[in-house]
Amino acid sequence: MNIFIFASINEADYVLKKAVILEKISNEPFKMLKATVENKSIGIVISLIGKVHAGASLVAAINYFGPNNNFINVGTSGSLDVKQANVFDIVIASKLVQHDVDTTALGDPLGMVSGPDKVFFNTSNELNKAIEKGCHDYHLNPIYGIVSSGDKFIASEEEKQNIRKSFNSIVVEMEAAALAEIADAYKVNFSCFKIITDAVEHAKEYKENFDKAVRILADIVWTI
Repeated sequence: MNIFIFASINEADYVLKKAVILEKISNEPFKMLKATVENKSIGIVISLIGKVHAGASLVAAINYFGPNNNFINVGTSGSLDVKQANVFDIVIASKLVQHDVDTTALGDPLGMVSGPDKVFFNTSNELNKAIEKGCHDYHLNPIYGIVSSGDKFIASEEEKQNIRKSFNSIVVEMEAAALAEIADAYKVNFSCFKIITDAVEHAKEYKENFDKAVRILADIVWTI
């Protein structure tokens, strides 16, 4: 079963409108649902915003749904390079990195997470292909690229360039790399796809483009 993880209820709005909710769990700080969409069983998790919320929600989701499922992060994001990923483009994460992890003073590479001692976390090729097919079903051509995550909404050109230069990433957001770290630790299938809502130079575009973006995300979720 595919378990779709959204940072906010607003990002999941159009998926929920079409879903038939079978079961809710409400004794967590985030929402978890079992549902059907077009006769397919799915799980929906609302993690709340930020890396700590995201990581905790995935641990709870693994315990609730079981580890033998597919965990897919879905949401909106900002582009770090409009030549590669512009507004309303779909980006499938080839790798993920936490751009705000910095123990370089100890001699570590920028972004390295101590414990697994990794800078980049990978995604499932099998899930990526399923997402790609879902995009093609709606005549969308997804882009593969590195997704950067951190506990800050990146709105300045200087910050954008620093992240881009440090990790060669094309997307920035606030949850996905933390989810990838937990998925790696628990050895579960994980992938991530994001839709671009703003190009960082124009952060105000986010609100203007949000509604159309989440409709597109829902179309893809229904086909995977």
